[in-house]
Amino acid sequence: METENQERKNIYEEGIKKVVEPVRDIFATGFEDVIRFVKKPWRLIWINFLIGIARGLGFFLGVTILGACILVALNKMVDLPVLGKHIANIVNAVQEQLANMPR
Repeated sequence: METENQERKNIYEEGIKKVVEPVRDIFATGFEDVIRFVKKPWRLIWINFLIGIARGLGFFLGVTILGACILVALNKMVDLPVLGKHIANIVNAVQEQLANMPR
């Protein structure tokens, strides 16, 4: 009888471990944050909106800086004998487009 109770206890403890370990793993991965977003969907929408604005602003600034660097490099290359005329035409076209933009 004693060994039978001990076996049941061991089976019970093994079953508890099998249930507790996955639950512990779920909570260790930050599952609470997912539950919070499910309970408050407007918070998720707001956070995604702010992330979208940040990405758009970063893209805009990156393209602006990259474009400025390219224009500076093209202005420096105008003095090259073979490519100078073509690059000068490109620079003039870009400057005309910038001058015609509404402000």
